[in-house]
Amino acid sequence: MPVLLLLCTLAIHASLLHVLFVQTIAHEQLLHAFFVLTLAGALIAYEHKSLARPQWDFSNTVIGLLAGNYALMFAAWLSGLNLLLIPALCLALAAIGIFVLGPQSSRVVAAWVTAFGAFILLAFLLPALDWPLRGLAALGAHGHWIDRAITGNCN
Repeated sequence: MPVLLLLCTLAIHASLLHVLFVQTIAHEQLLHAFFVLTLAGALIAYEHKSLARPQWDFSNTVIGLLAGNYALMFAAWLSGLNLLLIPALCLALAAIGIFVLGPQSSRVVAAWVTAFGAFILLAFLLPALDWPLRGLAALGAHGHWIDRAITGNCN
């Protein structure tokens, strides 16, 4: 029964995961960040081999994380603020991680989910911030070349 609840939770987040997948594939920077995040998770799993054995423990922590997930999803539905779905997805992933790895892995799962949450936020903000950041980079580069031309320092 707990596995079915966790699978239903992931199914509810399927559209958000699909958008995240499309954004990641569309931007090379995000794809590289995803690979780094995945390899870092694999390294953590390798270093903590005792955490690599599945526990399948539906503890109170998992129930609390799922309750927080559904509360945030309900708040997003009521308010129309879709950004609340990102922390809701993070809570769902943390619940799945602690369910699979057990409560003793909560620090490792929390660290990975926090990093993954930052990745999700970056994935959704990158299209909006891409051109303004490129403009700032161009202004900085332009100013650098003007300083070089004025001082005559071409090194």
